[in-house]
Amino acid sequence: MTMVTEAWIGVLLLFAFLVYIPFKASSHRITYYEVYILAILLFVPLLGSLTAWVEFGQPILYGLLAQRNTFLSISSLMLLLMVYREYITLDVVERTFVFLSWLLLVTFTALQIFVDPTLFVDAGKGFVSGSENAGYEFRLKADFIIFGLLYYAFVGFRKRNARAWFFASLFMLYLVILDEGRTLIVSSILASAFFIFKWSKAERFLAFFPKIIIALSIILASLYYVNGNNVLNLGDRFSSAFTVLFSQEMTSDFSANARIIETRVAIPYIEKNPLFGNGIVSHKWKGGYEGVMGEYFYPSDIGVIGVVFIYGIIGLFAYLLQFYFAWYFSSRVSERTHMPFLDAIKGYILFFLIHSLITGHFVHHLEIGLFFVMLLALIYKEIKLFQPNSKANSITIGRS
Repeated sequence: MTMVTEAWIGVLLLFAFLVYIPFKASSHRITYYEVYILAILLFVPLLGSLTAWVEFGQPILYGLLAQRNTFLSISSLMLLLMVYREYITLDVVERTFVFLSWLLLVTFTALQIFVDPTLFVDAGKGFVSGSENAGYEFRLKADFIIFGLLYYAFVGFRKRNARAWFFASLFMLYLVILDEGRTLIVSSILASAFFIFKWSKAERFLAFFPKIIIALSIILASLYYVNGNNVLNLGDRFSSAFTVLFSQEMTSDFSANARIIETRVAIPYIEKNPLFGNGIVSHKWKGGYEGVMGEYFYPSDIGVIGVVFIYGIIGLFAYLLQFYFAWYFSSRVSERTHMPFLDAIKGYILFFLIHSLITGHFVHHLEIGLFFVMLLALIYKEIKLFQPNSKANSITIGRS
């Protein structure tokens, strides 16, 4: 979807210069969160371009263009103005997210089961990845699948709703059977467990936890009975990942091994430029990192370590501030305020943080994190507007 992405970046830039900036310049108050988004858009890409010029001699323009996807984050500001001007409501956003979760669950499942990915090899690596020897697979983004899982899991827990738990299990089954993303599975389980524990009274959690263990055991046993090879393969992949993580030993898992190699490549550069990093190198300039460093290397493969390699400790903290704003808005809403959309957004942001430790998504897909934090901010503002004393009240808002 490269052309669509490029076109959308163009639309967002036009929006920023022709709509957002004039709107804010006409004496409309700008929030600290908006200042943060604008600062990230203006200064961090410049940092990544300058350091790449210093370290590798890459022209600054190449570095800026390599980070153009950062401007997708302007969509958060567009959402803010659309809600402010009442072109869209948060209820519509919620219904759209739930609809997209189901649409992509059905579509992705059908693709994985009924369509041969080798038919699309010539379409490029953005849709299908792999090789003739290792096999090909679809590259399908599971963000809305994760959202659907969290949405229904939290509704099921809050309302003791068996149907919602069943829906949540459908989204989880997709992740386990068809997606098989290790970090996705672990991150979504940890995010779900954190909030369920946080919202539980001790006695309810102690009664609830064994039920989850039994349910997961039944699901795994059923999956093994239907397709034992998939379950065993997923188990082997988790085993390889833990071996690499804790022992730093090579395994049969190429993906895990590559991360060891890339980490070893990154460490000397991080030690050389710890504060401001080494910058981002465009794959259009001398073949990218592999061309200028002489070794296989993609910073996005090694999560937080890759972020420090590119932007240094300064850049890492600049990007992590998005989670401070998430905590700020979340902490201003009473724990007794029940809202399915709010719960799911909180859960997704925590999932995004945990997942990003391995993948660096909070930098490489900054637009996702900023958009969800903006949703959290807008919900906080709405609750504050209609329920000024919401800290002292127990309320239930939104769709069930």
